Amino acid sequence: MDVISKLIKQGKNKFIDFIPTCENPHHTAALISSFANREGGTLVVGVNSKGKLIGILPEMEIQWVEEVVQHYLTISVEIEIEQVIEKFKYSLLIYIKESETKYCGAIDLNGEPHHFVRTHKGEVFESTFIIEKSWVYHQKEIFFSEEIFLALKKLLQNENQLTLASIFKELDFKKSEIENTLAILVDQKMIDFEFINQKVVYYWNGNSCIEF
Repeated sequence: MDVISKLIKQGKNKFIDFIPTCENPHHTAALISSFANREGGTLVVGVNSKGKLIGILPEMEIQWVEEVVQHYLTISVEIEIEQVIEKFKYSLLIYIKESETKYCGAIDLNGEPHHFVRTHKGEVFESTFIIEKSWVYHQKEIFFSEEIFLALKKLLQNENQLTLASIFKELDFKKSEIENTLAILVDQKMIDFEFINQKVVYYWNGNSCIEF
């Protein structure tokens, strides 16, 4: 099976997304922002919303992507572009690196930045809390409580999924201390999140050890 067909079969997720064209710079910037603010990933250009390879004019798409990276993102993001031909149709694979600061914004029509993240299922949404707390962490203003870590671990393992408000209600610690510890655990890939019913819900992932 060819590379694009394999990606289409996997479907949209935290690491893969599809777009028919990069003609709309704001939409493309939002998708790149969402990858850069998490763990990076691959944006496939030339596939429509139904998962069908429709093909592109690669030279034009590359020009649009380069314009987005240069003018529609708030920080420099490292990308690689691969041109692919499959079933006599061209597509692009845009490999987006994880941002070092986790604070990549996409510029809107009014010139204002918006920061996007991706959930495990590939949903893209704007999140001030997750981005700002992650930025604080990456600026090395680190507060981490092992006591809060153990309480969060027990709580999320028992309850499966919880909103931030529910976590605040259950844990008797300062909100700022919970937020910072939670941000570190998200960054360390021990906790992940989804967007359900207009709310961010957190769940225990626990796939790595804490490293500073």
